[in-house]
Amino acid sequence: MHGYTLLAHEAMAQMGGQRPTHVFVQAGVGGFAAATASYFASAFGSGRLALVVVESDRADCVLASLRAGSRTAVGGTHDTKMVGIACGEVSEIAWAILRHLTDHSVSIDDELARQTIRLAAQLEADVEIGETGVAGLAAICGICADAELRAKLSIDDDSVLLAFITEGITDEVSYQQFVRASRPS
Repeated sequence: MHGYTLLAHEAMAQMGGQRPTHVFVQAGVGGFAAATASYFASAFGSGRLALVVVESDRADCVLASLRAGSRTAVGGTHDTKMVGIACGEVSEIAWAILRHLTDHSVSIDDELARQTIRLAAQLEADVEIGETGVAGLAAICGICADAELRAKLSIDDDSVLLAFITEGITDEVSYQQFVRASRPS
């Protein structure tokens, strides 16, 4: 998990001293999310930002655990296009961190992930993101489209939102179907 903190460190360097108000980080078993939470808690202490954990709605073990107040396994097949975060139980080590440092937890569906991949591809011709990698950005898109959710998470015009894109295309067939097929020739 410690190696994941490098991503947060690099993000802060790229932001040139601007401090995020909200960090959206995807979670499977929670290692990346816990490392990110630890980094920002260490960097900013009690004045830290809001950490938003993002999961697939078909494998939302962190959300279920936060609701239950203890590590909780989520049953089912975890059949989601976001296969990199399709996990049924948060790790013990990650849970020990996330239960204290998670401010909000959201789950998204595959369709929102696909819509966000399509949007990212239209905005930047050379950006090709996979379903798991786009989870944090997809959550931002979904939340920002909903005034009630924006208010609940205290997101306004002055907010600085940070999401991590953690992978490129992992399913070429899906990418072709949902992105390249929608591009004009």
